[in-house]
Amino acid sequence: MKLTLFLLLALSSLIAVSASHDDCPYGWHIQIHNEYVGKDHYVLNEQMNADYVRFRMVAEMGAFRHEFISNQLWALKYLQPVEEDPIVLKSTCKTESELIYGFWETSAMYCYVILPWLQNVRRAKCDRSESCCGKNSVCHEDGYARQRYWVYCAHYTSPFNGYFAVRYDSFPQCCTCRKCDKCIDSH
Repeated sequence: MKLTLFLLLALSSLIAVSASHDDCPYGWHIQIHNEYVGKDHYVLNEQMNADYVRFRMVAEMGAFRHEFISNQLWALKYLQPVEEDPIVLKSTCKTESELIYGFWETSAMYCYVILPWLQNVRRAKCDRSESCCGKNSVCHEDGYARQRYWVYCAHYTSPFNGYFAVRYDSFPQCCTCRKCDKCIDSH
């Protein structure tokens, strides 16, 4: 009940947000970002090159200087994790959980998940090396859950003139085994 009330209050304050360019340093602003992102565009490991480190520092510095975003992010520390439903989220195949660090919007535009370890945006990765439950079976992603998370998007090599956005995306949370007449890996 408390969690539902908190989420409703957070969502209502999110809808009421409007930030102008004058209020934000470096032209940082909040923008709606609802373009589809293909699963092959997600970045699933932290990069340690100079461009990435600079991009990450600019994004996190901007998030902390933008009071509304900072408050939204730090509120996540106090939320209790949602208990998993053992029936819905039970994997029947070997499953690994991958933390999402960001995604490529275009070849030059990168969107960084701000404080990825705190927002904990994850997706399941299925082992497809062998059949999972006999002949004509395949392991595939299942148990999709919608996750809300903050990103900072900008040109990768020039991150100072970007924008913040809230994303709502569905990610698989488990892997299940399915039988079929002819298994074709369409992923």
